[in-house]
Amino acid sequence: MKKLIKQIFLVSILFYIFTQNHLIAQSWKEVDSIASEHIKMKNYEKAEKTYVDGLYSIEKSKGRSSKEYAILLGNLANFCSARRQFEKADSLFSISIDIFKNIKDTLSIEYANVLNNLADIYLENSFFEDAELLYTNALEIKRKTIGNNAPSCSFTLNQLGYLYNRMGQFKK
Repeated sequence: MKKLIKQIFLVSILFYIFTQNHLIAQSWKEVDSIASEHIKMKNYEKAEKTYVDGLYSIEKSKGRSSKEYAILLGNLANFCSARRQFEKADSLFSISIDIFKNIKDTLSIEYANVLNNLADIYLENSFFEDAELLYTNALEIKRKTIGNNAPSCSFTLNQLGYLYNRMGQFKK
């Protein structure tokens, strides 16, 4: 009986936390999952608040110089990009990239994904040379970390092909 009461109490606390949208030192994956649910329900303000609250929580628990902070910042940038807030997304991606560089984690798949996602913005806004540099760097990192045959490598190669098509460089 005591165990059941503890379980009910724990469930009620978790329910309160999630319904009140308070984030307590959650991982970036948990924050991203909650924000994704808000996005599915087209509640974009709550999704953005979830990302911001998550960043604040991770900043308090691990600091702004942590990999988790950089990843979540990149996820918020993706959200902004999807909402066509390209300048805001560009700034957030740039900060995320700087964090990865500062913590010397530039050979991770997460860093490559941030580069890839920023390249998507540059491609969308016709900054082709910048996009090409980011795509090629992301592809090189992905090949080293997850292998040439990984779906993520194929996606980046596809984006590079689309970029070259837009640039009229069909031979590349």
